[in-house]
Amino acid sequence: MNKSQIDNESVGQIEELLRTIRPEPGENYRQRMGLAPWIGSLNAENKNQGRKYGFAAAATALLIIAVFILATPAGSVFANEVLRFFSRAGGDALPAPTELISTPAPTNTPEPQYGLGLVPAEHVVRPTPTTTPTMVGAPQESALTEAEAAAGFNLYEPLRLPRDYNLVRVSYDEIRQGVYMEYKSPRAGTNEFFYIFQGRNLEPFEIGASAKTETVQIGDYSAEIVRGSWFTPAGSIEQIWVNTPETYFLRWQAADVYIEMGFLFNETFMPAYLTRDEILTLASELVRCPSTEIDTCDGSHVIPGRQPTPPEVDDRAAYLSVAEVESLAGFDILEPGLLPEALFFSHARFSPSGKFVWLDYGDFAGDLMHFRGPTLRISQLVRQSASSISSGDYPPEAVENVVVNGYPGIITFGRLFTNAATPGQPTPSPIWQAETGDIAVKWMTETMVYFISFTPGYPGSERLSKQNLIRIAESLH
Repeated sequence: MNKSQIDNESVGQIEELLRTIRPEPGENYRQRMGLAPWIGSLNAENKNQGRKYGFAAAATALLIIAVFILATPAGSVFANEVLRFFSRAGGDALPAPTELISTPAPTNTPEPQYGLGLVPAEHVVRPTPTTTPTMVGAPQESALTEAEAAAGFNLYEPLRLPRDYNLVRVSYDEIRQGVYMEYKSPRAGTNEFFYIFQGRNLEPFEIGASAKTETVQIGDYSAEIVRGSWFTPAGSIEQIWVNTPETYFLRWQAADVYIEMGFLFNETFMPAYLTRDEILTLASELVRCPSTEIDTCDGSHVIPGRQPTPPEVDDRAAYLSVAEVESLAGFDILEPGLLPEALFFSHARFSPSGKFVWLDYGDFAGDLMHFRGPTLRISQLVRQSASSISSGDYPPEAVENVVVNGYPGIITFGRLFTNAATPGQPTPSPIWQAETGDIAVKWMTETMVYFISFTPGYPGSERLSKQNLIRIAESLH
């Protein structure tokens, strides 16, 4: 492989990264909990003889099954698929729960497509920021005590919590007769948290036919972990199993209690993301109080400590000034002369290792992660070598050739969704979602690569036209 090919692939990887990064999860993250995992006789004189032959037949059948499982390759596969804490569905599609199916009232007028107009960037006034809402604090100890009393057993609690996660909700499920404990980071995105559910009678959680399970050791106990969740597409009457890379369910039995832990995260660069090691450490360190062996017990509950924070992988720091980033980047950062109405500059991010910058426009919260409404992102990086502009995995109908200030480029419409790859297996083909309202333009100059993407934020919200996206691109200066 020559240097040109390597540079071309590197640029392609960075562009693909920029295309897929979202400040908040898409609809699949909002609905991935669509299916909550918590929600003839013999005559009297022949009876003894019948029992004797019945037991003999059963023993013979069991012996044959055991020989099949232990002695044949197919039997070994069958043995490995025996699950204690999950049940495998016959396929990857099930009827959607009725509460997730909504049919809009029919009308004669089609739904309008709202288009955002453009205004000079200097005329976009950033509104006075309001106080950033703080996350609800940890529940009172009485909530844990009451839930524990209702369950009738001492709860398992984390000995050490990861990062800045704290307990935010406790509830007792009368139907499942168990206790639900939810933990969240103040920097977490929407629907990003983990939970612990424990009870004496947990039924197996149904998973898709293609779901990959793994057996792991949690202390003295054998547990099962699965990656993925059920997802109900908008307007569908079916839910499908999606092997989402950042959703995990972990189940095992500890003494007389069944424990289920669910982890729902966004992309790995988000500040609330937990690594696999953090997840397994958290699960392995669940303890019961009171205990004479644990010095962090305060009566019947734990005073949790903190796990060591792993070395930061992401180096994309956020800045509130373009000038501040420009001094670090080593190249001139272009800013737009035109912007969609009501979209103002929020912040910039710079990666020293990747040598690229992006500018985010929209209504972001103080943590620079949460946002409301549409967003615009302008990404810029130094061109490493002669390379061509690629549409990646977008189908031909999602791509259109354009010209930006005399330079050839492409526009892509919609969004690509990719299931998580399974180790040792080919990467799943991305699925194109055409009607999301996402639109992006990419082009190159002699020295730079530019990428501008727009997302409407919510289904049915304002859209940005192709013509206005090109006008924004041509207004960079």
